Amino acid sequence: IAVALATPRPTSTPGEIAAPTPNATVRPSDAPTAQPTPAETPEPTPFAPSIVSSGEFSGTDEFHFGRGTASIIETAPGTYTLRLADFSVRNGPDLFVYLSPDADGYTSDSLELGRLKATDGSFNYELPAGADPAAFASALIWCKQFSHLFAVAPLAAG
Repeated sequence: IAVALATPRPTSTPGEIAAPTPNATVRPSDAPTAQPTPAETPEPTPFAPSIVSSGEFSGTDEFHFGRGTASIIETAPGTYTLRLADFSVRNGPDLFVYLSPDADGYTSDSLELGRLKATDGSFNYELPAGADPAAFASALIWCKQFSHLFAVAPLAAG
């Protein structure tokens, strides 16, 4: 024998409204409407360029002078620039800018950034994507033609 359990129905007389039963379902149209509050989104912190490392240039001998500042700057998240500021170096043939893992000068695994733009002034060199600025201990001015170091700026954390 099977017994069916039924939820008791409210009893009411004509003209009377029955009270809802405890297990009555509330339809969405019956629920009170409330205006959703907009979620407060925190303002993103604006990016501010920062100096990763910097150092002062000096020449390698009496004839090959160099002065000014070399700074590796994070200009955007993960994007780096070498900035030569108030820079001056003796003119020479075939001068290039490098970043070296050696604080004292050029090594075979130095990163070439390009031909020296000018012997005096302030200018930038973009580091290639993926370059790790922490891997470099100096900025160099190197003469390719004579394999000679003109100026070096040992870099220290900024």
